Amino acid sequence: MNISKIYSLFANNELINYSNKEIEIIARIKFLRITKNIIFVLLNDGTTLKNLQAVIKVKNFNNVDDLKLFAIIKIIGTIKLTLSKKEQPFEIQVSNFKIIENVSEDYPLQNKVQSNEFLRTISHLRARTSKYFAIFKIRNYLHYKLHQFFYQKNFLNMNGPILTTNDAEGAGEVFTINDPNYSFFKKKVNLTVSSQLTIEAFAQIYQKIYSFAPTFRAEHSNTKRHCAEFWMLEVEITNCDLNKIILFTIKLIKELFKGVLQNCDLELSLLSKSNNQDLKAKLNKIITSDFNIISYSKAIEIINAQKEFEPIKWGEDLELIHEKFLTDQYFKNVVVIHSYPKKIKSFYMKQNSNSPQKETVGGFDMLLNEVGEVVGGSERENNYSKIIQNCIDKKIDTKYLKWYLDLRKYAYLPSAGFGLGFDRLLMFITGITNIKDVIFFPRYFNNIFY
Repeated sequence: MNISKIYSLFANNELINYSNKEIEIIARIKFLRITKNIIFVLLNDGTTLKNLQAVIKVKNFNNVDDLKLFAIIKIIGTIKLTLSKKEQPFEIQVSNFKIIENVSEDYPLQNKVQSNEFLRTISHLRARTSKYFAIFKIRNYLHYKLHQFFYQKNFLNMNGPILTTNDAEGAGEVFTINDPNYSFFKKKVNLTVSSQLTIEAFAQIYQKIYSFAPTFRAEHSNTKRHCAEFWMLEVEITNCDLNKIILFTIKLIKELFKGVLQNCDLELSLLSKSNNQDLKAKLNKIITSDFNIISYSKAIEIINAQKEFEPIKWGEDLELIHEKFLTDQYFKNVVVIHSYPKKIKSFYMKQNSNSPQKETVGGFDMLLNEVGEVVGGSERENNYSKIIQNCIDKKIDTKYLKWYLDLRKYAYLPSAGFGLGFDRLLMFITGITNIKDVIFFPRYFNNIFY
């Protein structure tokens, strides 16, 4: 007898054909309800969020007292249809069962609500809860959908290096490899903060490139939006300008949300109840509405018109409180801010030609309700002399950037691109308020358990 999967049982549209069929299941006990004559067991084998109900008649077995929550058991039984019950259209009448593995008395997961803070300390177990099972199933689907989206649009997927001599953002928040006296590479090497520079090189060949990989930031902060290790989607397209890259990003976001709505209904329903918000309605609103696209100068004007904020001088960066005001209160939807002051943006961003007095660059940030900045992108400076001057102005050592700067000397196609914080996007989709709770094994300041 082949071992059946719970997912395949629920996915079958002709249950009548399964009536009285004998099957074998290996799964974990998620719930036990014991009566005098009958034990009701909810089983889950990890193939679906749905649990399978098995019915064990006490009189038929002498080892029912050994059954424990979260143990792994193998059952053999007959399918009985219960079509009047919408959530449980069938159950298994157990004819035989065997405990494969039991749990010890100190098992930390309990059949009750446990705090996210506690569950972070047992990240290796938390996916056994329905909530985290749903989060990581959606994460898995998003992985698939991203690659499908770009493959269908003829993008090349590139794996940028994890070890690098570059600090793409120039912020200095890098993890340096512990290599005494630089004996291995003979130079200082960091964990990458971004694959952008390297995918720019290959975009000059293939025209459309994306990278989806882990990145690392040594930020001494412990906020709900930051981790030391997180995943970034980075995209580069040649013959592309600021307006085109913004529109492309909007299209991508909407396609991802459509896919989640169509393929993760069960998970969204559970998380909506858990987080007390209608996630499906939230995603639908993004899909069906226009994004609010404004300039940095317009954003400053809106914020400075509000009495609750201290005035922001032109040239200062927006704080999270300002971004959340724009998304959550003023526009009540996604906001794209473009044309930032040159001095607060990265050296590789192209200066706008129409901003002689107030120097701005063709860069943009996409802000989502609740989580803030999710995407940052720009047109790239393609002029060799200008990008050299940008490095000088920002006091960036070009020692290890020669290869990147040389791209401008060897027939550089104008390009634009962006980086998307995958984990923050997942926060918005799932309604989770802390980035540490959408990553399998989160690493953050002063905390690493594995």
